[in-house]
Amino acid sequence: SLPGWAGMIRWRSQQSIQEQELLIEYLAVRISMELAIVKPYLPLKNQKVEKKVAIVTLIASWIYWGNISTREWLRMPAAEQSELLAFAYRFDENIRRKLWLEAWEQTHAEQLREKIASKQRAANDKKRVVAQLAFCIDVRSEPFRRHLEKLGPFETFGIAGFFGLPIATSELGSNDSHPSLPVILKPKHQIKELTDENEFKSYEQRKRVGSSVRYTFKTMK
Repeated sequence: SLPGWAGMIRWRSQQSIQEQELLIEYLAVRISMELAIVKPYLPLKNQKVEKKVAIVTLIASWIYWGNISTREWLRMPAAEQSELLAFAYRFDENIRRKLWLEAWEQTHAEQLREKIASKQRAANDKKRVVAQLAFCIDVRSEPFRRHLEKLGPFETFGIAGFFGLPIATSELGSNDSHPSLPVILKPKHQIKELTDENEFKSYEQRKRVGSSVRYTFKTMK
């Protein structure tokens, strides 16, 4: 009933010894909540209700919807009649409403998808693209991409930011490293940027100039 929570909690429990009981605690919370909701209705009464089935109505449904004539029904073996009646009994009003709802939802989704696609095609035809921007394939990037494309003649692309390399990277001149992979994984390899002494001095000088400009700009703001 809560997609994703159990998986996230299980992942957290695998990352730390102190959190290994998280999944059990989550299960305890779910059971406690269910008990609190169901408790006013306990104990359940053991009542047996005999439901009368209108056989004539089920047969009429097969004759009408299944295009079966009365003569064909009467000639049908009893076992086949029982199978058809059982199917018609299970195909009750709730099932029919569910099918109608699913059909309506699918139709609505297709109409909405066509509207979005047609507007996007029309926008692309009218405006000439002046800039193309690449974003990581991530749901968090989608809002930025949509807003950018609405603001002007921009085109955005989704690209892969992780290629199966579980690495941590250290920039040139830095002793710190940061993981360059999805948060659910751990780096297995260390990548460190290196260069010769002359190039490193030039790099440090450019870096100091850039830092000075940024500091001055922030101070003036």
